[in-house]
Amino acid sequence: MNSETYLLLDLIVDPQERSVRRGNERLHATDLTFDLLLFMLRKWPDTITLEAAASEVWRQNHVSETTLTKRVALLRRALGESATAPRYIRKVRGVGYALIPDVQRRDMPRAKLNLGAPKTAIAGISIAAMFGFGFLIIQNANEPELAEQGAVADLSDIQLTRAKDLLRLHQPAETDLAIALLEQILARDGTAPEAELALSFAYSTRATKFRATEDDTQKAEDLARRVISSDLKSGGAWHALGYALDAQGRVDEALAAYKQAYTIDDEDVAAMSSAAYLFQIRGRLYDALELEAMALKAGRTSIYAPIQIATTLSLLNHQAAEDWWFKAEIAGPNQLVVLTARMEQALRHDRADQCLRLLSQAPEALQSMPKALRLEGRAMLKLGRQDEARAAFEAAGQEAWLEMAALDLLEQNAGPPIELMKQIDRMMLDGDTWPEFRIRVAELHAMAGHTEQASLLVSRAIDLGWRDWTYIETSPFFETLMSSPEAAILKARIDHEVTAQKRLVLASPSDAVQTILATAD
Repeated sequence: MNSETYLLLDLIVDPQERSVRRGNERLHATDLTFDLLLFMLRKWPDTITLEAAASEVWRQNHVSETTLTKRVALLRRALGESATAPRYIRKVRGVGYALIPDVQRRDMPRAKLNLGAPKTAIAGISIAAMFGFGFLIIQNANEPELAEQGAVADLSDIQLTRAKDLLRLHQPAETDLAIALLEQILARDGTAPEAELALSFAYSTRATKFRATEDDTQKAEDLARRVISSDLKSGGAWHALGYALDAQGRVDEALAAYKQAYTIDDEDVAAMSSAAYLFQIRGRLYDALELEAMALKAGRTSIYAPIQIATTLSLLNHQAAEDWWFKAEIAGPNQLVVLTARMEQALRHDRADQCLRLLSQAPEALQSMPKALRLEGRAMLKLGRQDEARAAFEAAGQEAWLEMAALDLLEQNAGPPIELMKQIDRMMLDGDTWPEFRIRVAELHAMAGHTEQASLLVSRAIDLGWRDWTYIETSPFFETLMSSPEAAILKARIDHEVTAQKRLVLASPSDAVQTILATAD
């Protein structure tokens, strides 16, 4: 099986691997930045217009010229060129952008692995060096190839190990690459439970933490259920199913699957931590801390446990929260989940400048993530910078569709489009019980002047577990709701629920819970 790659001067662009290389160096062009480059390569020698880029790269009817300009700047930076002395991209005034050099296409082999390299060469390949390749192909024309069946089996093992290593990095480009490798394994081998579960986790990770593609969460669920159908006692499959349901907003079903996972395998602390997160979402803050405490007491914890504990303690207004925010930064540096949680915390405290500063200090790959861009837009709006807020929301794409609609209402003073409201109704009917979704829809109604409907949606979010009044009172979209009589009633409800949970936490007989509450070393 061959895969088409592109040659652009000294660059090799691999669409399947989603990589750009200059010699042995992998350049940092990921997500929308890579999508833009790929679109330009495929359209060469034509100039790409703003309208075409909106449709093909952002999958939207319209994006602003600022959004495209910003993305081209990110691409230039990734390729190592400046706008004043371009080698790869030129601006066509009044039209758009085009590639300067000729684009060459070539096919690269994908299905076979030749392990006939000299032994000294193989021995010299470290794990660090392997991370520099899209996937491992070692060739030597002077040595015989292995039998095809054995080569394919060896290739699958190598690709599976490589994919798992990439997933452990919890980074967007590496997750995309892991998915490509795992899809290759299943396309070639058919049924392979270990690869199926890894791919299920990878799809859910991309959907929840980075930028989902079409049907990611459904494909993740289907893969997990396929493994469960052949092995009901596979704790990993139940964990994968929980993650897929979690990504779809099916909170209670996900909780049941996670519980099955750590009941089967009491060492699956990641399933415990995921369940703890959903307890937090459901407003069961004591249960969330107790489950995290169980994992800590066992001497094991997930990478996201500190940030989840910090967030839970913040909702409880407990003084130990600051210690856990510090621990979270140490445990998960340069992780999108940590970055966005810290940005959200800054916005809750009405510190929009701090939110933007956190984003500017993050790695470039994280700055272009839709979740981060959505929060950037909210911060810009808090500072009165509407044009920049719109650019950030547009760049975030589907992640910020509700904020974009609310901003349209702010600027146009018109009601929400009928089709948009139908889409929202369908999501609610399909079982999305995520309380934050109700809050964001409430923001849309508040901007439309539907204060009563906004209040009802916030009330329903509280029923589903929403415990964050600070988010509501600092939202740039809730000004009309905050000035209504309903605001005091809603605040009293949240305060009552938080106080009840705090009493449970403070009175907990669990030594492990009390350890969490103690001042960190």
